[in-house]
Amino acid sequence: MCIRDSNSTLQNDHSIAQDDLSQQKAENEELRARLTETKRNLSESHKDEKELNGLVKRLREELREIEKVHKAEEKRVEELRHQLLSTKHELEIEKKAKEQKDRHLAVMLHEKEKLWRQVEHLNGKKALPQRLSLIHICRCRRYAVCRSRWSPYH
Repeated sequence: MCIRDSNSTLQNDHSIAQDDLSQQKAENEELRARLTETKRNLSESHKDEKELNGLVKRLREELREIEKVHKAEEKRVEELRHQLLSTKHELEIEKKAKEQKDRHLAVMLHEKEKLWRQVEHLNGKKALPQRLSLIHICRCRRYAVCRSRWSPYH
């Protein structure tokens, strides 16, 4: 009986060992499948990493180009701002000159009226003022009758 018991124990142990071996084989197959999948994922991730590195390089190059364009545009804006200030300054100077010229014209017209009143007073009769243009008055600036209207043989 002892041999039978030991034989049945050995058979039980053998069947348990075979079950364990088949479980380990199944686990091995599962681990191999996982390893293969992990290797495939790793190679795909390397490809993705290479693609990402390429994209990062392209993005950096584009960023450098954009920075160059931005600097050029900032420089252009600064030039335009300077040009605008220069033009504004010139316009202010022209405006002041025009205002001064307008004041000068007003003074000249006033002087013309005073001269005609003096001529009227001296002649004792009402004299008709000559209709001289403002441009002519500004250029001529004479207090007597304008000699520019005289003939060249006078």
